[in-house]
Amino acid sequence: MTTNPSPGPEVLLPPAQPPTPHPLPGRTITLLPIEESHTQDLWNVVGGTTDPPKASVWTYLPEGPYPEDTYLDFATSIQNKTASKDPLFYTILDHRTNKPQGWVTLMSIVPEHLRLEIGHVLFAPELQRTTGATEAVYLLLRYAFEELGYRRVEWKCNDLNEGSKRAARRLGNNWILLTQTRQHTTMATIKTAFLILDIQKGVTGQIFDGSTPEREESYLQRLASVVKTAREKSIHIIHVKTAFRRGFPDLHPRNPSAQRVIPTGKYTEGDESVELHPAVTPHENDIVITKCRVSAFVGSDLDVVLRSSRIENLVVVGLITSGAVLSTVRQAADLDYGLTVLEDLCLDRDQEVHDVLMKKVIAKQADVVGSEEWLASL
Repeated sequence: MTTNPSPGPEVLLPPAQPPTPHPLPGRTITLLPIEESHTQDLWNVVGGTTDPPKASVWTYLPEGPYPEDTYLDFATSIQNKTASKDPLFYTILDHRTNKPQGWVTLMSIVPEHLRLEIGHVLFAPELQRTTGATEAVYLLLRYAFEELGYRRVEWKCNDLNEGSKRAARRLGNNWILLTQTRQHTTMATIKTAFLILDIQKGVTGQIFDGSTPEREESYLQRLASVVKTAREKSIHIIHVKTAFRRGFPDLHPRNPSAQRVIPTGKYTEGDESVELHPAVTPHENDIVITKCRVSAFVGSDLDVVLRSSRIENLVVVGLITSGAVLSTVRQAADLDYGLTVLEDLCLDRDQEVHDVLMKKVIAKQADVVGSEEWLASL
């Protein structure tokens, strides 16, 4: 007769500490315990109007919006927040303007269960999709985990609140939807892929053509540095290059690329033009995908690789903005991937085209940020 071994000694974790109202300083913002003296500045950025950008910040909150004739109601609300211990409200002070730009809270605080929640997140329009917005949540996470001893921090949002879901993905770029209820989505961490598009000798030769060596060197050094950091953070690195079979049986004569590519004989397997640039030489665990159209998803197994690896979020860089970057982002969005595009690591022959696409088109389907801002969020 087999007997089970006796259980070991009971493991008792000490309860976490309840949060206390004191400043949490960061690099771009500081979280301050909310005070009545913040009322007017907060009113200026989130109240006093029915203007859609301001009014929309209240859509998923249990109060507001506050039209022009409701200042006293708003002031009373701030007064009540100063006395609240759960939720515990923090005003977000922007270092650039030295003015409040919204608030965040720690709430549902259960020290004995080592859990609490981030909630009542209100970002003024000027704060949204900035480093400061990301840092506000990061400061609360660091405070809860490293100083107070909590083991679980929840951040929930309405399942229709795409802005909050994108913000969660940006925080380390490793967030996906784990569980859903009728009203809320809970976030949990999984995998992100860093997608490098067409950094191959044939394409870099077209973009840089030897006339701007300083620009080429600066771009490739910056790209290599960011790729190195992403790899160190255990983010999947995927290189995508364009290559056709010899004789171009996989390039239809009607395709716009056919008239440009076929006469040159380039971009075929084994040709120097399809070799990845030495600045981004793949490492052992990197993945190299070959495509035969503009989008990284067409004529390749990229989608199969991503889904097999349970990757839900893509960080996109590469060449060129009006080509592979645009086509890949739009198709990835239709395939329901979370998207971040590093603007300074994408280039186009025409800077004006690059700027318009980033600001007017790609930004509608992806978070468009600089590489430094993205690195700061890791």
